Amino acid sequence: MKSASLFYPNWDQKRAEELLDLFHFKNSKKVKSLSKGMGSGLGITVGLASYSPVTIFDAPYIGLDAASRSRFYDLLIEEYEREPRHPLHPSH
Repeated sequence: MKSASLFYPNWDQKRAEELLDLFHFKNSKKVKSLSKGMGSGLGITVGLASYSPVTIFDAPYIGLDAASRSRFYDLLIEEYEREPRHPLHPSH
């Protein structure tokens, strides 16, 4: 995950580690060998820990169990309330 900091200037490594732990990610696996659920957890982690101005998720819940899906939706709302990710406002 540390390599993600090369691509995202606002990368938060501590947040990434918290999210990986939350989604029970096993860091020793290669990305290609991940289950769908683990791949989804990794994608969610990158999306949220990048703190990009715009974050787009395309069906990030695929492969997640019900508890992890619920956790993702809660995280998404919490993150948006703390730091909205869209630079445009309706007045623009």
